[in-house]
Amino acid sequence: MPTNKYVWLHILLSAMLVCLLLCAGQASADLSIVSDGHARAVILIPDDPSPVVCEAADELARVIEKASGARLLIYPENEYEGSQRVRILGWPGSTATRLVVGDCQVLEKNSINLSELPPEGFIIKTVGNAVILAGRDEPHLDNRAGRGQRLPSYTRGTWHAVCAFLEDYVGVRWLWPGQLGEVIPATKNISVGPIDRTGAPALVSRTLRLGDFYNGPFLAAGLDLGVSLQQQFARSQQLDRWADHQRLGSSLTIAGTEFTKDQWLDKFAVDHPDWFALQPSGRRLLSADGHRVRMCLSNPGVIDEAVRQIVAYLDAHPNIDGFGLAPSDVYGSYCVCPNCQAWGPTTSDLVARHVAAVAQKVAGLRPGKLIHGLAYHKYVAPPQSDVVLPVNVVLSYVGIDYFGYLCDTDHQKSTEYWDGWARIASNMIWRPNNFILSPAMPRNYTTKLGQDFHHFYQDNMIGVDFDRLFPNWAIDGLNYYVVARLCWDPTADVVQIVDDYCRKGFGPAAPAVRRYFAELEKLTDEVAAARPHHDDTRHLSAYYSLDQIAALHAILDEAEQLAAGDATVHARIAFLREGLDFAEIEVALGHAVQQAQQQKPSQQQVTQIRNLLARRQQLCQERSGSWAVNVADLSRSQPWLEEQLFAQPEADIFDDLPNAYNEIMQLPQEWKFHLDTQLAGEQQKWFAPDYDDSDWAKITVGDFWENQGYEDYDGAGWYRTTVQLPADLAGQQIELCFGAADEVADVWVNGTFAGTHDIGPQGWDKRFNIDITSQAKPGHKNLIVVHVIDSDRMGGLWKPVKVITPKTTLIPIKDAWLRSNFPDTAYGKNPSLAVGADDWFRSVLIWQLPENLHKVTIRSARVVLPLRYHVGSASSYSVHALAQDFYEPKVNWNTTDGATAWPGGAGADGALAGAPVAQVSLEVISEEEAEAADPPPALTFDATELLRSWADQEPTHGLLLVQDPPQEGVTLVPHSREADKPALRPRLEFEYVPAQ
Repeated sequence: MPTNKYVWLHILLSAMLVCLLLCAGQASADLSIVSDGHARAVILIPDDPSPVVCEAADELARVIEKASGARLLIYPENEYEGSQRVRILGWPGSTATRLVVGDCQVLEKNSINLSELPPEGFIIKTVGNAVILAGRDEPHLDNRAGRGQRLPSYTRGTWHAVCAFLEDYVGVRWLWPGQLGEVIPATKNISVGPIDRTGAPALVSRTLRLGDFYNGPFLAAGLDLGVSLQQQFARSQQLDRWADHQRLGSSLTIAGTEFTKDQWLDKFAVDHPDWFALQPSGRRLLSADGHRVRMCLSNPGVIDEAVRQIVAYLDAHPNIDGFGLAPSDVYGSYCVCPNCQAWGPTTSDLVARHVAAVAQKVAGLRPGKLIHGLAYHKYVAPPQSDVVLPVNVVLSYVGIDYFGYLCDTDHQKSTEYWDGWARIASNMIWRPNNFILSPAMPRNYTTKLGQDFHHFYQDNMIGVDFDRLFPNWAIDGLNYYVVARLCWDPTADVVQIVDDYCRKGFGPAAPAVRRYFAELEKLTDEVAAARPHHDDTRHLSAYYSLDQIAALHAILDEAEQLAAGDATVHARIAFLREGLDFAEIEVALGHAVQQAQQQKPSQQQVTQIRNLLARRQQLCQERSGSWAVNVADLSRSQPWLEEQLFAQPEADIFDDLPNAYNEIMQLPQEWKFHLDTQLAGEQQKWFAPDYDDSDWAKITVGDFWENQGYEDYDGAGWYRTTVQLPADLAGQQIELCFGAADEVADVWVNGTFAGTHDIGPQGWDKRFNIDITSQAKPGHKNLIVVHVIDSDRMGGLWKPVKVITPKTTLIPIKDAWLRSNFPDTAYGKNPSLAVGADDWFRSVLIWQLPENLHKVTIRSARVVLPLRYHVGSASSYSVHALAQDFYEPKVNWNTTDGATAWPGGAGADGALAGAPVAQVSLEVISEEEAEAADPPPALTFDATELLRSWADQEPTHGLLLVQDPPQEGVTLVPHSREADKPALRPRLEFEYVPAQ
């Protein structure tokens, strides 16, 4: 043992040096970012940063400043490293922690290659005194996305790195949009130890559709509630930022959705009528609903043309991953030609084989490119044949209804359908409509969401596309949040996500809030078990009770006590309570509607209901700026609620019949009936008097066939009955008056074709007459046969049928009670209807209809819009009906089917919303021919149904004329005050039977 004191001193100094080195090593392991509220770091970005890097760096600095009060400075990398003047509150720049955001030079020096990461992947790594926050930020050169979804111009790997860093090392959460939903723990010190991690989304597409509810009717409802356009735009930005913080997005770029929507009818109807879907009536579908048309999917010409268009698009956009191939989303029968029927027993087989045929050809011509298909609507169930989709197909599975987790039977069936498709499709995207249902009833189905994410992810799921997030964050907010977290990691534990949500957002009140969500989930499960089917007509609120809502309030009362004066936590609890405040009213109204449908409410009940409605509207006004409940949607539903509660009994569809007709008799309610699934009825002459119908079933006319044992049947059915007509009808005009046929009807009398009712799907509830004078045999038994074709939802002869004779001769009226006018508004001051070169040119014509029009029976009507001249290419027009006061900018323009177009007739995407009332085409003529023609050429279309729909409304109405595609060279004449002769006046011509 040494005894020299210097030896002991040496040992002591050595030990102190070891301690210092150990302490120095520990200090270097903890990189300080903020210390005692002072910045100890800088943010470095590349000298030529991408937009993603700039946005990520700004967000990193903003959040750290909000957490600690310290503002980190942002420098380009070379500027910082090359300057000796940079100091961090007295610290030499060389000793500051560097938060390296993006692909800076330090990554290359440390052999970090971001291109080796998965798409949208990121890295968080400490190197020396640097924290690297970087990821793959490739540009989306083709900036395309699905409806309502904002697709950034870059993938956002670096942004994902910053968000992950803030969540995992600073404790930040974004529970819902807006400042209240942002959780940033206050701290004076932020530091990190050694980090070496990478991350990437498990799904290539993570879409929660965000748009549309700040456009059109929702925007208008918001304006009515006092929410300005600027405020609504700011809310939209907040929602986008919430989605960014949840790291939603996509590395998959696929263009197009409804493939045959645009221009197929205009381009191919004349030369290729066989390309269009053969209908059960035997006619081709050569008409469109808003440019949406069904095709003959098995036709080789259709397949080859689809391939040609897709390849051309892919060549013009080489950076896009693929193209969408889905049938148009429109009512009407799919093709029933022999080839299409041979492709499989169901519509799903037909659609799947069409997608497979196109995809196989595209794969051979452009390897690596994708075809995007759908499993949706009539083809949501998996195919029954042995079809297999090629590996270059990405299939979006929609599910069977809008109720999602609020109906167990539908949810189970929807899951089974997914499994069926997953057996034939390698790449699937889950695209449910679960969030579209938007009543103000709080719900929690997060456990089921987690189960489905786990299941589908193991069963070929590569992406999700949920439609659609509404501002319902006190009602559906936890579901929204959990879905967003599962989009990044479908295997995540939902219990941990919900626990973290409560703990981070509600602090000391977390135990009570967690119990609130547990009770809410139990209640939601009870509702889902009780709902028998998605067609159940009861309002969702009818499944809740006021006692249940009160019990949920009591749990939030407990949470208030636990919050212990924390103002932010109290505000978040109050936010959740907003959902219950509305739910109380909705439950009371839901039960009142249910009772009103069974029995007329008493005067006392009416007073109570009106007080509830007034309170509901007051709440909508008070909470108009909140994210808690979609008050715009509730406000829009107020008239519907009042109608359900206070409406008079529905007028009989035949009420006005005595004004113009003598009713001879009503046909029997009981008819013979047979389905025509093979469309063999006409060929086998089921309409013939000698046809043997002894084995046909019996059915009641006056109700849908779905309600009589033919559930979910869409197609053709035949009705037969025999009736004795009175002998004194001889020599009179005899007609059959059908209350309604859903939706197309062909009529035979005594084996002879008498007429048809076919105005498309919109004819499902229209009364119509068939003249049977030449086929009827008064004084004898007459065979009446009706062939009904239904393409969607309910079907059949669901209203009675009567035998009638006209009371009087028709009186034609031309130009009577007619005044045409043009609005002097922001939409244009041109006194003529002039078609120009504007991409979305529209012309407006206002009619002043007679005030007593409702007192007559309209037999026929047409609109005539003369042309001053017409040269150039052939033109086509769609004509839309506008409601009264449409010329006011603050009022929506309504089409006859209830759809809405925003000012000028244009929706957010520049296209008119809603089906037109007429489609008109014009042939090419010269200006000289037009000037010399007598009568002059004119746009003419049948307006019978339109005029009938206007008859009992206010007298001021209008037409919106849309030229598509827009072309120059057509001028319509001025309105009647400036036209030089009657033949050039835009006019409404109609025939009517006067009141007796």
